Amino acid sequence: MKIFSIAYYTAIKNLKDTKTLLFVVVLPILLIIILGTALDGFHSPQDLPREEVAYFIDDNGEAAQQFAQFLQSDDMGEVAHVQRVADFEEGLAYLDSGQADSFVYLPAGFGAALRSGEAAEIQVLANVQNPLAKSLVENYINRVNGALAVTVLGGVPAQGERSSHVRAQAITTDGQIPTALDYYSVQTLLQVLIIGALFGIAAMREDKDKNTLIRIKSAPVKYYEILAGRTMANIGVLFAQALVVIAFSKFVYQANWGGNQLINLGVILIFVVFSIGVGMFLGAVIKNSVGAIGALWGVMIVFAITGGAFGGTVNDTLAKLSPNHYAATAIFNNVFAGSPQVIRSNIIVLLLSTVAVYALTLAVGRRRLA
Repeated sequence: MKIFSIAYYTAIKNLKDTKTLLFVVVLPILLIIILGTALDGFHSPQDLPREEVAYFIDDNGEAAQQFAQFLQSDDMGEVAHVQRVADFEEGLAYLDSGQADSFVYLPAGFGAALRSGEAAEIQVLANVQNPLAKSLVENYINRVNGALAVTVLGGVPAQGERSSHVRAQAITTDGQIPTALDYYSVQTLLQVLIIGALFGIAAMREDKDKNTLIRIKSAPVKYYEILAGRTMANIGVLFAQALVVIAFSKFVYQANWGGNQLINLGVILIFVVFSIGVGMFLGAVIKNSVGAIGALWGVMIVFAITGGAFGGTVNDTLAKLSPNHYAATAIFNNVFAGSPQVIRSNIIVLLLSTVAVYALTLAVGRRRLA
């Protein structure tokens, strides 16, 4: 019960700290709209990595030739790197090896099925939940169906109509391309949460700086209970502030925070715990608060640059040094229906990093605060 009492009073104290409150809540809200508006042009679809698409056409009719022309068109080339494979098995091998994100297969008899009015399949296989090829092929199918329907009626072919002559056998997805507002809603929040490590520094340095550590040690409460209560409060307050920023960006700015909300919130919670741990580690290692805060700013800048907070990662290898990168990657893959494996692996790395930070804090803190 002592831990919860300490957590309660620490939380009240943190909430009364209006300067930190404004910094953690108001600053990201302002930065999200400023960066999301000013840098929107830098996050257009052509700036995103092109999807690797393999295809095999096992038909020789006119419809198959037109589909091949569509796949090899300049418009397709702007958003995907398309390459033809020798056969169906090679296309599957490309998927298995990761050489292709999706595999488009037009089977033999496609044209004949169209001419006879039967259902003709274009298969899209993918190893991700959001294959761009699926949407592009569906658009093509819509165009073909519309042309067929109008031609049968003796009119001029137009786009947009759909019949049952051609159907897509593909992975269903609601994935979208992130805008600058979506991107900075996540990156700015993560960046500010790292600054929330100030709470962790205060938890470790407050008693030392105020020369009250000896008096506290003589109180009828264990020092680890004090630290545990403060940590609980700091995590709770920082997470609550993060929820305010998320809600504001989602409902006011209309930023995309879709996908599985438990995953989004879980990643943010883990990141909050990590951030508080970083602050506690710096507070334990560095002998004064000023030095610890200065080190935190340095850590924040490094995490920001390597994690892509300023508009994309500088280097893929360096990005792996930033916890921001793992949190953002997990969230973006969740929001935009990316790979579940990528989500899991990034969450695992973030969890391991959090455990490592607290283990180091315990090891160093016992000696420094003894």
